[in-house]
Amino acid sequence: MIKIGKRLQELIEIENVENKNLASALGLTDSSLISKWIYADTIPSFEHSIKIADYFNVSLDYLFGRTDDYSKCNFKTTPPFYEQLLKVMKEHKKTQYQLIKDKVVLVNSFHMWNKQKRLPKMETLIKLADYLGITLDYLVGRE
Repeated sequence: MIKIGKRLQELIEIENVENKNLASALGLTDSSLISKWIYADTIPSFEHSIKIADYFNVSLDYLFGRTDDYSKCNFKTTPPFYEQLLKVMKEHKKTQYQLIKDKVVLVNSFHMWNKQKRLPKMETLIKLADYLGITLDYLVGRE
């Protein structure tokens, strides 16, 4: 799997975008975070990942190297994550207990997501999507 930094750098080069312009479009006051994503192997947050994928009109799966399909797409606005997760879990006949038992998510994650106290990390979303055999975009409700 390609690292997010390499894919982000490729997108920036393909689209001929300056880091400061991308930073502005993402609502960042400093473009150094983009450099950290590219060079320091840090992963953008859930919110920033969605904004990056929207900005370049690509799937989250493309952005995170889960596919090489560079098709330009327009995705739906993401619904609240916890609501979408419950829908996906029901479709795949999975329970919170199963996801915790199989070490896909931590015990307190569901509570935090339900109360909207935090969103999952992208690493957790990738793990969930892999476990369920679905795309990241489907998992978060973009498709």
